[in-house]
Amino acid sequence: MSSNLQNQNRVRVAIVTGAAQGIGRAIALRLAADGLDVAVNDIERQKGALEQLVSVIQALGRQAIAVPGDVTSEQAVESMVGSTVQKLGRLDVMVANAGVAHPGTIVDMSLQNWKNLNAVNVEGVMLCYKYAARQMIKQGEGGRIIGASSICGKKGVATLGAYCASKFAVRGLTQTAALELSEYNISVNAYAPGMIHTSMTTAQKDSGWASLRKIAGAPQAKTGYPDDIAQWVSFIASPGSHFMTGQTTIIDGGSKVLVFRSEAEEHNTETTAPASLTISVRSPYISTISYASIITESRFTLSACPLRPWHGCTSLTEPTHSRAA
Repeated sequence: MSSNLQNQNRVRVAIVTGAAQGIGRAIALRLAADGLDVAVNDIERQKGALEQLVSVIQALGRQAIAVPGDVTSEQAVESMVGSTVQKLGRLDVMVANAGVAHPGTIVDMSLQNWKNLNAVNVEGVMLCYKYAARQMIKQGEGGRIIGASSICGKKGVATLGAYCASKFAVRGLTQTAALELSEYNISVNAYAPGMIHTSMTTAQKDSGWASLRKIAGAPQAKTGYPDDIAQWVSFIASPGSHFMTGQTTIIDGGSKVLVFRSEAEEHNTETTAPASLTISVRSPYISTISYASIITESRFTLSACPLRPWHGCTSLTEPTHSRAA
């Protein structure tokens, strides 16, 4: 049997951190439905929820194990990867999903809260990237590493300073890791969810998340669900995503586009629109629109550039920009 056929027939293995609930749980279930064996991780007190998730995945016909542990501990992350390889045979996909949020202004924020949040959201992601990469390099067959950023990693939000800083950091770490690991055929990408209905976001609805909707200029912005993120991860974890790396993709139901639309309408209400328009891209609002035609409320049609790092896309060329009749 050829090595290519053996690779096609081999069951791939994923680790998902923060998998006891919300986005992490949805990702673990989706990857299992895609045919992967899955190791699910969360903190020790979530062990019961992890065991229940393992049972659900096994009922889908896949192997699954619970690997509880604190992602802020280097020893725990190294052990998590080692246990996964020992029990499931290998590691092909790492989803560093675990994260926390502590709202509060910069003026009132305690240094300990800052450290605790960044220990999970930044150091935990770094450790997952590190030990997953080591195992994938050892296997010599490439892999997929996926991190959790946020739309708060694209634009600062009042009362969520520590959270925003941590999610900006994930973007930088993801780009750096993508550059360092490309020679090993390991892709590294991150997702940047908008308003997703989870226990964490609903807990923040009266503080930072309400502020986020207001700052985004879209107080009625759509609320997504964990499965919306899991579907994106499904593609990024697949062999079909091999040509995509270093990206942090916004998945927000169009909230960023709503901001761009409202600005465009404000500046064009009393003027005749030109036949074409070139727009300088200096804002993360347009960072991850891919091959998209966004049709606003019968006012404009805007065409955006293909998906690529936003800092590498200097303009949107030859879009249509015309008023409806």
